[in-house]
Amino acid sequence: KAHASETVWSLRVPMEKAKVRPQVDDEPEQKKLKQEGEEERKEEKPVPTVTFADCTDSWAAESTLDDYRWPHLQNTAHAAIQTTRFQNFPRYLWVQIQRYQLGPDWQPVKLEVNLDIPEEVDLSAYKSKGHQGGEDLVPDEAEVSTIPSQPEISEAALGQLMDMGFGMNGCKRALVAVGGNNAEAAMNWIFEHNMDPDFNDPLPEGGEGAAPAPAAGGADDAVVMSLVESLGCFTIDQVRAALKETNGAADRAADWLFSHMDDLDGAIASLESKNDDAGADS
Repeated sequence: KAHASETVWSLRVPMEKAKVRPQVDDEPEQKKLKQEGEEERKEEKPVPTVTFADCTDSWAAESTLDDYRWPHLQNTAHAAIQTTRFQNFPRYLWVQIQRYQLGPDWQPVKLEVNLDIPEEVDLSAYKSKGHQGGEDLVPDEAEVSTIPSQPEISEAALGQLMDMGFGMNGCKRALVAVGGNNAEAAMNWIFEHNMDPDFNDPLPEGGEGAAPAPAAGGADDAVVMSLVESLGCFTIDQVRAALKETNGAADRAADWLFSHMDDLDGAIASLESKNDDAGADS
């Protein structure tokens, strides 16, 4: 499948291919100076090295897409094998090395690794050869009057990504691309696509799938996410509870949140208890 021309090449660092290289012996005087501080550096771990060829080979390697939805087969889900190649080479190509990955605490962590990049690079092996014999081309997606269904976005995963400082539209795009609820996969997608020109653009109308209508007294998802993004210090559940208390008025909901910051969880629990009592009385 052909994609729009790009001038930024984002490469993952394959840490599984990293190797610790032996140190070259220093000159006698340098070696003497080095030995003086050797005791202080004994606990330092050696930094492994990854070659640029390892990065490009990892980018070009085959990958399996589980439950890929095929448009020409009525969105039937079936595994697919993906291989990425260059259709052509731009005059100038910027290479972005992904030096950060998602840590166990869901925070970006910088990789401690050296990169061995040669002065000259031959990319001819990564150029696409076009349609080969024995291959069946997937037909282009035909324009249809109805919008194809998209995965439902998990509010919990969206909140996790936005807590890391990314915009709401970019986080939604990432989640839609990886199935709607995998925050870790979406984070990797963000690292690869955050330079895309449309990364922070709103999704096309209906691109997030058919979302259920808010219940009576509930808050519209668009209003909830807008407040979460603008206020920056409250969770989705907290904003939703405030909007419910203020009958959907965003400005009053913001005032309510800030006025109860000393014990926000307790205030929300009190609201839920009051609503439960009201439901029992009715």
